Amino acid sequence: MMSVIFEYGAMTVTMNRDPAMENYSLTRKWMSPSIRSGGGTMFVYDKSIVKTIADLTWKHIDQTDLENLLSFLDAVGGNAETFNYTDPKGNLWEAQYWGPPDLRWTPVELMMQEFTITLSCWSAFYFLALEGGVDRLIAEHSEHLMAEY
Repeated sequence: MMSVIFEYGAMTVTMNRDPAMENYSLTRKWMSPSIRSGGGTMFVYDKSIVKTIADLTWKHIDQTDLENLLSFLDAVGGNAETFNYTDPKGNLWEAQYWGPPDLRWTPVELMMQEFTITLSCWSAFYFLALEGGVDRLIAEHSEHLMAEY
């Protein structure tokens, strides 16, 4: 298992302890606006987007990791900016905070908290390929590409 990493500009937060695999989940959400007519016909917008939502729960996050992660979220302005996120399996994502406007954590032991964060994620490689072509993708991220093959 890889370390969970959050990157934004020059700021990088590497978590000391990853969430247990049973506390890490991905969900696909179809963001399809729809309306039902007076006659009962359902109209669904067919050009909607699909989001991948990552939920990460640390059952015992230490105070340092929690403070670093909260500082990171302050730096990105909550959901104002996107950032790079490496999940527990080592996959690189472009992400954005997707949770409620108020973050909560619960003390579970001395200097340990339970904390959950929800992110909207999409493949960082996909957007790099669209924006800069395959040559740019390989040049800038060859270490990640080689690690998967």
